[in-house]
Amino acid sequence: MAKGCFLVAALAVALGRPAAGVDLSTRHLESQINSEFRLTGVPFDEYINAMRRIVAKARLDLAPERRLQIIDANSPFEWRPAGPECRQPGQARFRRGALLIHGLSDSPYQMRDLAKFFLQRCYLVRAILLPGHGTVPGDLLSVTFQEWIKATRYAVDSFVAGHEVERLVVAGFSTGGTLAIYEGLTQEPVDALVLFSPAVKLKTNLGFMANWHKAISWADKEKRWIDIAPDEDYAKYESFTFNAADQIYLLTKRLDSEAGTNKVRIPIFMALSEDDATIDAADGIAFFKAQSNPNSRLIVYSNSVEKSDDSRIERRRSAYPEFDILNFAHLSVHISPQNPHYGRNGDYKNCLHYLDDAPKWKACKEGRGEIKYGELSKDALNKYILRRLSYNPDFEGLMMQLDTFLKSVN
Repeated sequence: MAKGCFLVAALAVALGRPAAGVDLSTRHLESQINSEFRLTGVPFDEYINAMRRIVAKARLDLAPERRLQIIDANSPFEWRPAGPECRQPGQARFRRGALLIHGLSDSPYQMRDLAKFFLQRCYLVRAILLPGHGTVPGDLLSVTFQEWIKATRYAVDSFVAGHEVERLVVAGFSTGGTLAIYEGLTQEPVDALVLFSPAVKLKTNLGFMANWHKAISWADKEKRWIDIAPDEDYAKYESFTFNAADQIYLLTKRLDSEAGTNKVRIPIFMALSEDDATIDAADGIAFFKAQSNPNSRLIVYSNSVEKSDDSRIERRRSAYPEFDILNFAHLSVHISPQNPHYGRNGDYKNCLHYLDDAPKWKACKEGRGEIKYGELSKDALNKYILRRLSYNPDFEGLMMQLDTFLKSVN
């Protein structure tokens, strides 16, 4: 979920002031083909093909030279390990499977670095596309969190129904992490959870105000939007609806209700940034501590020297002065520096916080002057031209920790 840092301000003012100079357009209308999950029970390859057709039909930016790249980035995928050692002896099924769930306004592309990690370790990897995502931002105008749960449940069942894996890991980022926890609380076939910056609770306590848009947006379509942006990122929405904020708030409330009566008994691997401006890191840490599995592990990226009273928790540094990195942003924890789109030398620069400030927007995008990288905060924005960090300089170290965790629980 990329827009949490703007949610407080947006909800506190005029309920959805669009960015200056940007108008509503066709991409801000619903495509009418991507707000509900209707593929329950179909084989996973048919699901992939159906969603690729939906993405191809609804996208408005499929120039011939980028068509396949954009469809691939926004579509669900399945990667199957090739080696015979990856299968149970004398059986067709794989030893292990991993289901990957992206975050709010994102696409399966954001899970590719993790998919490579799992594939190299003999996992059958599947990544889903949540309803409302991957097509046009307008498809988040009426989608509900129940549809996200349906898609996630379908994907879990796709492993189970065909007896395709011996053990199943569900991995999620942000909203995908929330959905993964929900599965861990309610579904027995899941053997472990891998969570990156999970949206256990939003940073703002004003999330409940997001549904106020329903009372006024019938008269003014602009009031249905928290942010309207150019949507330059082909793998993610940069325009963001109040309904999307409302749905993640409602999903966290549903999770809170489930967690109040159940515990996650399976092992959890979690990583987050203490400086996260989107999710409440303290609440995420408290949630982790409340789950008692001794094999669980939590990595907290922080510049604090505070020691944890839980031996399962490790703190790792968040500042990398050699790369002008102040701290870790919500978006960065699960992305490799080598990612061609979001990595250190990636082709995308996150400067959305300067939409209303053309000189700073240009400086941030072009790298003019001294650029700092990190999470959005008032202090950092006052001091620097800040580019929101979109990769983890410690990605290799984090994957080593994840590898150790998986070996201990499989």
